[in-house]
Amino acid sequence: MREYPRGSMSETLIVVSTELEARPLLTAWNVARDASTLPHWSLIPLHPGLDLLITGVSKANAAAALAHCLQPRHTTILNLGIGGTLPGSPAQIGDVVLGTMAIFADEGVPTPPGNFLSCAALGFGLDENRKDDCFAPSKRLLNTLAPLATHQGRIATVSECSGTDARAAEIVRRTNAIAEGMEGAAVALVAQRLRREWAEIRIISNTTGDRDKQVWKVREAVPQLAVIAKAAAEKLSGR
Repeated sequence: MREYPRGSMSETLIVVSTELEARPLLTAWNVARDASTLPHWSLIPLHPGLDLLITGVSKANAAAALAHCLQPRHTTILNLGIGGTLPGSPAQIGDVVLGTMAIFADEGVPTPPGNFLSCAALGFGLDENRKDDCFAPSKRLLNTLAPLATHQGRIATVSECSGTDARAAEIVRRTNAIAEGMEGAAVALVAQRLRREWAEIRIISNTTGDRDKQVWKVREAVPQLAVIAKAAAEKLSGR
């Protein structure tokens, strides 16, 4: 059984990748900050027991920023952001996806027959036991946050977003994911290595597949982050 730190006050760290995703949260908690100079890799207090971290885009930024800024008081990490819906997914633009698994989707080696060997398949798994490339949040945390989600499912973490139909279909075949983002599995890896509970929630802002046919509704999706963050913080503080 995995052990997590406990203290007199359980505190949550919300992790986002961009200023765009951070601004609605600052507004929701009435935090006065110059939106043009929001710091990356630095904790921003939102409320007693709740901090915000802007990491920058990509797995590298997410992992490094979280490892650098995580404090002993942070018992729960919520990776929150926008994401893309994958082919065959039930998730539509504007829906809320709660991740049941965070998957490193493109860490590995493509082979001539068209197969893809993950790091785990090569014997270099990314978890602490070097056996796996995906991470599952605790059932307790999933149960706590489930009422906030339109859908639950696997979320693929990619370095190369799905800008062609073939690429999007490949990611689905490889991962069985219903949505993709660029940071979730990196946040999960750090959280689990440092014995913290974590979860990933994505508001669907766009479709994937051929770039010139994609539909984007970022302006509509981003404000929902504040609604979900508020509701999640309330549920997490009541545990």
